[in-house]
Amino acid sequence: MAKIAITDWANLDPTPAVEVLERAGHEAVLLNSTSVEKLLAEAADADGIIASFTELSADTLRAMPNLKVIATMAVGYNKIDTVVARELGIDVCNMLSAASEEVATHALAGMLGMLREVAPAVAQVKGGEWDYSVLPLPNRLSEQTLGLFSLGRISREVARRALPFFKDVVAFDPFVPADAWEPGVTRVDSVDELLAASNVLSLHALLTDETHGFLNAENIAKLPRGAYIVNVARGELIDDAALLEGLNSGQLRGAFLDVLDVEPPAADNPVVAHPLVQVTPHVAFRSEVTLREYATIPAENVTLVLSGQKPHTLVN
Repeated sequence: MAKIAITDWANLDPTPAVEVLERAGHEAVLLNSTSVEKLLAEAADADGIIASFTELSADTLRAMPNLKVIATMAVGYNKIDTVVARELGIDVCNMLSAASEEVATHALAGMLGMLREVAPAVAQVKGGEWDYSVLPLPNRLSEQTLGLFSLGRISREVARRALPFFKDVVAFDPFVPADAWEPGVTRVDSVDELLAASNVLSLHALLTDETHGFLNAENIAKLPRGAYIVNVARGELIDDAALLEGLNSGQLRGAFLDVLDVEPPAADNPVVAHPLVQVTPHVAFRSEVTLREYATIPAENVTLVLSGQKPHTLVN
């Protein structure tokens, strides 16, 4: 029997993970904390860890001599020292495909709602008015181009759903070879070409030093006037001050955001308060199916590694 520490699970239910572990004959230790001190006090001898936001530094990994596998209940694994984990023979597994459909659908729902000016129309009726003549006039969807910044799993799902609606779907991703390009999506060879073409720009890149603050004033100015922004990836991809300036100047017509650089936002966050911005509380991944899979897949990764098999996803 192996001992598996489930450190923290945010708003998820860890019960399905416990069920998977126990069926495999393992013991689950529920810590319900991101505290490393609690982890080491109660489960320093653990064979595996399932975590969401717990910081697993080199020192912490070295203090757990039995540790063989770490599985995250999220796509990101930046809180884990994967280099030291590799040196110590610890497999690190993350989540990949569980919520791709949900996140892509959420992004598409947001962009379609903005392009059809749904929010102001609904607000007008709820406010007791009925006068479409004063509402913003939408552009015809089939005359618009959707631009995708990065062409990974989720943006491919967005493209497949969006192709019937838009005149064209274009993408920039220098890491995807031509023979692996998504059918129907037009490849552009530079960020400038992507920006110039995008009436709607949907951000899907990983957060790196190069992509941090990607949507800045310089890049916003390269978009067609009246462009829309969609971000279901990382809040830090956007320079908030530049976004507000673009909205106030009319260079941008709207933004749909499921992520912010600080979550939850401050009560006086000007991006959230802006009338041309729609913000959802980091819910793009949610569905009845994904809430269960976010618990079961990490547990399956752990059981696979401990039984000498290949996990679903391995990042190191």
